[in-house]
Amino acid sequence: MSGIQEILVVLVIILILFYLPKRAANGQQQRSSGLSRALSGKVRLALVICFVWIACMALFLPPWQGKFFPFVYLGLGPVALGWGVYWVVLGFRKHW
Repeated sequence: MSGIQEILVVLVIILILFYLPKRAANGQQQRSSGLSRALSGKVRLALVICFVWIACMALFLPPWQGKFFPFVYLGLGPVALGWGVYWVVLGFRKHW
């Protein structure tokens, strides 16, 4: 169960990194970063789905228990393939 706790700790740290700067403004209006403006709703949804997919695959194929290669093939592989295809399609769209 320590693997699940480690994943949850990493998720909490990521949430804190995004949440604390907004709270630290103390009512001051901050300009949003270029990255947050550049991400559309579809890309944000895709990112969340990727994180959920990897987390679910980590639960079913725990790499810390010796199932590293199935996790890479079934957990990280589809995510890398999907973002690779998106990147290539985006490159072709910019040149047309």
